[in-house]
Amino acid sequence: MTSTTAPDALLLIGPGCPHCGALLEVLSKLVKSGEIAQLNVINVAQRPEQARELGVRSVPWLRLGEFELEGGHTEGQIKQWLQRVQSLDGKSEYFKELLLGGKLDKAIAMARTHPDNMRSMLLLAKDSELSVKVQLGISAVFEELQGSEILQQIVSDMGVLAENPSAKVRADAAHFLSLTESEQALPYLQQLAKDENVDVREIAEEALSELIRH
Repeated sequence: MTSTTAPDALLLIGPGCPHCGALLEVLSKLVKSGEIAQLNVINVAQRPEQARELGVRSVPWLRLGEFELEGGHTEGQIKQWLQRVQSLDGKSEYFKELLLGGKLDKAIAMARTHPDNMRSMLLLAKDSELSVKVQLGISAVFEELQGSEILQQIVSDMGVLAENPSAKVRADAAHFLSLTESEQALPYLQQLAKDENVDVREIAEEALSELIRH
């Protein structure tokens, strides 16, 4: 990782915290090596308003690029998150952890910031073996962003999902495409309306009717 791509880090610590010192030492080492560009450290005992603003309830708490990590982490774990923060696959893993942890609001807030974050969500969606909790979370994020420019910028990515061998994934693709409220989704939905799977066809046909009406 070069200094031009290294993320910034924000660490919240507090007195009596058993893991704060070790994590601070790890992060300081990674700043020196150039794997983290800048490290800001806040003692919540001295700046409790910072913890309130960020919604932090326990320390150590770390923001690494766009990722928010709670609790102690080893140097190896932090390096793994540093690799993930730079890639769509890595962000997919982060979204998966957020949704498994019931942190839907954080997932939605992050999804709103950039189309690539929603592309990471689509990488998750193509896994037909996802847990129900993660599947429902993904749908909830897309539904929250219905009609948004963010979704309209990733129509072609949803189109790739529409060709997935899993009928369940294709059905999800039809649903996501309907939420774009974009004419660009029409050819993909028309294709899905001819799908061999009846559920996929029904979702696509209903989506087409909605788009035509609007």
